[in-house]
Amino acid sequence: MKFIKYKFSGSKYLWGLGLFLLGLNLDAGKPNIVFIFSDDHATQSISAYGSRINRTPNIDRIATEGALFEANFCTNSICGPSRASILTGKHSHKNGFKINGNRFDPDQLTFPKLLQKVGYHTAVFGKWHLGTNPTGFDKWMVYPGQGSYYKPDYLTPNGKKKSSPVTRSKSPPTWPLIFFPSRIETSLFCSCASTRHRTATGCPAQNT
Repeated sequence: MKFIKYKFSGSKYLWGLGLFLLGLNLDAGKPNIVFIFSDDHATQSISAYGSRINRTPNIDRIATEGALFEANFCTNSICGPSRASILTGKHSHKNGFKINGNRFDPDQLTFPKLLQKVGYHTAVFGKWHLGTNPTGFDKWMVYPGQGSYYKPDYLTPNGKKKSSPVTRSKSPPTWPLIFFPSRIETSLFCSCASTRHRTATGCPAQNT
């Protein structure tokens, strides 16, 4: 199995993101972007990274047809701080979210806000865990705090929403199919973050 391997460091990553967004602004045909944020997935749990204990054929296919990152480093890997760094492109001491329990400053510039500026319809579903409501997203439906594994409640722009048979039987990556219209005139960025893994959901390996 052949993988394309990329090695990015902090400043190069930010330059790359800026050039990418500039390219989107200049190109009328902007691609849809789905960002799947998997909780607590170490490299040892993904066979594309050489795992001997787990098989993840669909994740491996993404690596084969796309890119495999081998030198991406996280300076603060715990839940909330890592999410704040991904949103802002800044270290924890710069974005103000150093430990779980802090509250994220929603007035900061984030990459979803930049995507909105170049015409994207943005959304986030699933785990958020930043203490304040999402900003920079046209649609959002997130867990309060860490979220519950079973019958979770959700926070929405209209307040707290109880789990329904529709959302209870689906994982966050499938929620856009439920909450978005069948046709969106603008390009879409969607962030889907789940707290549940194959062992928790009973998902067979061939679906991973």
